[in-house]
Formats: sequence, structure tokens, C-alpha cells
Amino acid sequence: FKLMNPQFDCFTHCGVMEFTAPEHVAYLPRWLMASLDLRDNEIADLTSVNLVKGNYVKLQAYSTRFVTVEDPKAILQASLQRLTCLTTGATIRVKHGSECFRFEVVETKPQRAINVVDADVRSQPSPFPSNTN
Repeated sequence: FKLMNPQFDCFTHCGVMEFTAPEHVAYLPRWLMASLDLRDNEIADLTSVNLVKGNYVKLQAYSTRFVTVEDPKAILQASLQRLTCLTTGATIRVKHGSECFRFEVVETKPQRAINVVDADVRSQPSPFPSNTN
């Protein structure tokens, strides 16, 4: 699905865990609402789309702290396997223990939004900006 906040013309893509909400209602996780600057009971546009299988994603960590955890590549891969899709420009969150790390999706291939379910996606970290903590 393409999920859009029409007030700010920003969007991302998401999958559905279950279809149990009342008609014309969608329950969204807080992190997804925050990524679109949505508040409780605000209107969002939800459109059914078919995304192509992805084969590449470039991610940029918001903090250099992530590279200091034990086996960051395995943690990132495990987190990516729990997602259904990725959109260039979106922010994803990776939980590890009590910490939550944020990553910007810098690039996806073959398109700007990709399906990552059962896909062999090659991930590449982007170099850290010089002003990142």
C-alpha cells in the first residue's frame, strides 16, 4: 500500500498485518505515523499498489553508534527481513536490545519503492556525514 499524508504531500509504503479494522479505518504503528507526521484520527490516503521485488537498498544511519554494536550487519539484515517494503527517502527503525537506531533509505532498486518479502536484497551502508554523532 502507498500511505500518504495529504497535508504535507509526503508518503511511504507499507504492508498489512491483518484486515481486522472497521471499514475506512487503519491502525498504524506510532513509528509509521511519526514518519508521515500523522496524529491520531487524522486522515491519510491509502492506495493499493503492486511493488516490484527489490534487489538493492542503500541505508544511511542517523548515528555512528550503530557500528559499535556487536555484529551490526546481522542485526540490520534481521530487521530488514521483518519489513514488507522499502521506500527511498523513508526512515526505518532497527531495534537492538533497549536501543532503537534510525536509518534513512537513501536508494532502492530497481524502483523508488520495492517489495522486500522473500526478496534477495543486497544492502549497502552509506558513509556517515561528518556532522553525525
